[in-house]
Amino acid sequence: MTDRSEVLVPAEPSPALARAGVAVERLRALRNAAERATVQTIFSRFQEGCAAKTRRAHRSDLTLFARYLAQGGVLEIDPDDSPALDAFARDLLAQPVLWELLSPGLVELFRQWLLDQGYTIAAINRALATLKTYTGLAFQADVLSEVVYQQIRFIKTTSRKQGRNIDESRAQTRLRQKDSPIEISREQARVLKRLDAGTPDTPLRRRDRLLMCLLLDHGLRVGEVADLPVTSINLKARTLHFYRHKVDKTQTHRLTRDTLAAATAYLQHDAPPVGKLLLGSHPNKGGQLAGSMSLRAIQKRVQWLALKHLGRDYPLSPHDCRHYWATQAARNGTDPFTLQEAGGWSSLAMPRRYIAEAAIANEGLRLGEEDNEID
Repeated sequence: MTDRSEVLVPAEPSPALARAGVAVERLRALRNAAERATVQTIFSRFQEGCAAKTRRAHRSDLTLFARYLAQGGVLEIDPDDSPALDAFARDLLAQPVLWELLSPGLVELFRQWLLDQGYTIAAINRALATLKTYTGLAFQADVLSEVVYQQIRFIKTTSRKQGRNIDESRAQTRLRQKDSPIEISREQARVLKRLDAGTPDTPLRRRDRLLMCLLLDHGLRVGEVADLPVTSINLKARTLHFYRHKVDKTQTHRLTRDTLAAATAYLQHDAPPVGKLLLGSHPNKGGQLAGSMSLRAIQKRVQWLALKHLGRDYPLSPHDCRHYWATQAARNGTDPFTLQEAGGWSSLAMPRRYIAEAAIANEGLRLGEEDNEID
């Protein structure tokens, strides 16, 4: 009878089997490394196939999402700190793991926040589409569960008809619709750039003059003004060197006469040695300058200056100043390509719109009466 203990004693593994085991472990390690690499590159590979305009739109939408998270206290970032918000948006575009805690409820709250902030239905739908796109990529990267992915995926966007109903019922958060800018004349722009010319200069007035010149004479977007470093202005060369976040482009403008005068006064007396160009101010500090102007502070200051110097019918925004700049350029014969370059637009659509609006609609019209002919 065979001893059972002899049967239970395992045989020594053969060298071939040992080599196979090592190979399996190596293949397993290689597989795991490949999976990790795939997860890390899934976002970048997707973005490589997107047009530059699409990538900029995604970044803009995620910067908006970052601002929402900051205002809600989820991020320890100042909601007005544009560079920090942009940096977080870049992280969202690069790191799938950051999408792990996204939930359908968070997306719904973000949509409601956009509505409360007064964003257009088109802008809201685009932001939601961006979140859905990256939610899908996060699911592919095995960061989100299929249940969460499907719940977010089936969050409905707002139809045009629903949008009209929402616009009629929701609280008005803008003084005017974005597509109806407040028109100002050249004389009114001159008033805003000089700000009580002849009165004693103060640090606050010198800063405000430079702010209004940058908006009215150079058409900078509010975020571009807020991000200007003190080194952006070269008085000797009479140039302004700045970065356009929206089109990811650095440009140089020749300073206008008014901007040069305002910049000279501000840089000689008030500007900080390093950091942001425009210092902040506080109403309780007697007009003293300190810190830096945030995006929101610029918006409020522009509106306050316009109401003070032009009257209650002119609650201007920085965008109204850019509209004035582009309108003046179009009315004075600037061609669309030059306007596109100077204004930092990614296409000719907006420059052509300004030029078309500046054209005389009845040029050359003949009415058949000599007294009414149009010269």
